[in-house]
Amino acid sequence: MYPIMVVKWFLEKVSESEEKWIIPIDKNPFFIGRSQNCNLTLLSKTVSRKHAEIYPRKKTMVLHDLDSTNGTFINGKRLKDRTDLADGDLIHFGEIQLRILLKDDGKKESGSGTMHMKSPIRTRKNDFVRHYDITKREEDVLKLIIEGQSTKQITEELKISFSTAKNHIANIFKKCDLHSRIELISLYNNFEDKK
Repeated sequence: MYPIMVVKWFLEKVSESEEKWIIPIDKNPFFIGRSQNCNLTLLSKTVSRKHAEIYPRKKTMVLHDLDSTNGTFINGKRLKDRTDLADGDLIHFGEIQLRILLKDDGKKESGSGTMHMKSPIRTRKNDFVRHYDITKREEDVLKLIIEGQSTKQITEELKISFSTAKNHIANIFKKCDLHSRIELISLYNNFEDKK
């Protein structure tokens, strides 16, 4: 059993587009990869099933590549050993680029305004659910996706089979015309911004 973490570290999508998402590093260790069993699933052929892990050490976080095919890079340099991360470091998992952020107050000021860390689904779920014609059970799954739960965690929380959870997730993606959790979280966060 892993210790409970006070979340201060986050991963932010780095993109020139207006879409933004941010996810808390709230597990120890925190796995990144293409597999639905990872804490952060990146659906890209350049990302290995279990690509890398992040875990706390003293006052920082450590990034460890798990023998991925296309490598993990920090600020443009390929990761060879376990490496301490610093606030603002750019990380590439295959072709996917993210930024590591340290936040003490749950907010970060950026050029595009304040980005809120936690997405309280209660404040916007009704409009989003209505707009995309999401069923009650899909809404339950959506809530857990927004909270960063893996497919396995969703099955345990909702007491449904793994294939049923995957079907609900696929239906949500289809209704929203998306292909990944990252896109869904981004759409959800942007939907709030447009309200």
